[in-house]
Amino acid sequence: KAKAVEKRAIGRPTLYQPEMGDRIIAMGAEGYTVVEMAVELGITKSSLYKYVEDHEEFSDAFTRARELAEAFHAKNFRTQCGLPQAVFNANGYAKFMGICFKDWRDPTKVEVSGVEGGPVVFAWQAPSPA
Repeated sequence: KAKAVEKRAIGRPTLYQPEMGDRIIAMGAEGYTVVEMAVELGITKSSLYKYVEDHEEFSDAFTRARELAEAFHAKNFRTQCGLPQAVFNANGYAKFMGICFKDWRDPTKVEVSGVEGGPVVFAWQAPSPA
């Protein structure tokens, strides 16, 4: 009879630790971006998303951290709007928010429809020769 061979896990061992959830929530409360959170945890952004997929408690903590980070920046934006343009660049800040938080993004899809929602009809007639 052949002896059963124990399979070894491929890749390096995970760096995930349950206390990462508390740490990521604290980072979110300070307005950290996802990249900053990953760097602070000593992992890559792709590893961070893998932990979100693999660990329900971390997924919940990450969701909370993202909400806290968005709230941090929204409050900061709201309080900074009274500053002169030379001190506060609202356009730049809005772009930052769109990069970090999908709910702040400008729509990228533009829909064009014709009369009463029908197809767009282009009526072009070549000029008649003179």
